[in-house]
This record gives sequence, structure tokens and C-alpha cells, in this order.
Amino acid sequence: MAATTRPATARPTAAPPAIAPPTAVVEALLGVHRVVVGGLGAALAAHGASLDQWRVLRSLTETGCTMGELTKALDIPPASLTRIVDSLASNALVYRRPDLSDRRLVVIPLSATGQQRLTRLDDAAGAYLGAVREQLGAEVFDRLGVVLDSARRAI
Repeated sequence: MAATTRPATARPTAAPPAIAPPTAVVEALLGVHRVVVGGLGAALAAHGASLDQWRVLRSLTETGCTMGELTKALDIPPASLTRIVDSLASNALVYRRPDLSDRRLVVIPLSATGQQRLTRLDDAAGAYLGAVREQLGAEVFDRLGVVLDSARRAI
């Protein structure tokens, strides 16, 4: 008796990923922004800092930056940045000094106290963002970072 063979059946192919309409992209970005920025802001607030204060501290070094450099790097309006730096300076986290090459400019270096505070804030931010990465999955989180950075650079 001859062996019977079954006709080959086509395997279902995976459907290509659906392309989200522009409004869905906007809503997704806003939703992720609200959750991540809100959670990160709350984690930092528990340590007495705002998200923007943390961002400014992260941008500074012992040699410092000018207000113009900070405004450009962080995309914070000058008036808001001045308020943030005033607050950081009043808590001895940063200080102001004239630029050595151009006395018209003011450089904002990170103080030793500011560096210690930044270390604690980085720990809090890292713990929160680590939890988000775990919730999303490392691959998705990392890919999201690459895609968003690429979009930011292109826009």
C-alpha cells in the first residue's frame, strides 16, 4: 500500500505591522510622556528635586557651562532656566563665576554638594527608569530609546 501524503499547506505568514495613523502616534507619545515623566518627576520630588533641576545638574560639570549652553542643550527657556539655577545656587548645589576667557559670560559649575546631590538623584532616577525598563522589557525599552532619539535628531 502506498503511503499517503497530505498536500502541503501554506504556512500563515505574519502580517506586516500596522502603520499607526498620525493621531495614534501623537496619543501614544503623550501617554508614554505622561506616565514616564510623571513617575520620574515623583521619584525625584521624593528627594526634593524637580525633573528640570535634575536635568540641569546632570548637564553641569566641575568646569561648568554658560546659561546659553544650558538653554541650548536642555531646550529650557532662559527665564525658566534662570529660576532653576537660582534655586540650585540658593541650595549651594551650583555657583556662578565669570568665564575665564570672556568676562561677560557667567559659568555655572557644579559644587561638591551638588555632585553629592546629583549622585542621590541619579540613583532615584535609575531605580524608577529600571522599573519602567523591566515593565516594558529591555528590548522594547532600548529600542524605544533609539527610535525616539532618532526622531528627536531628525525633527
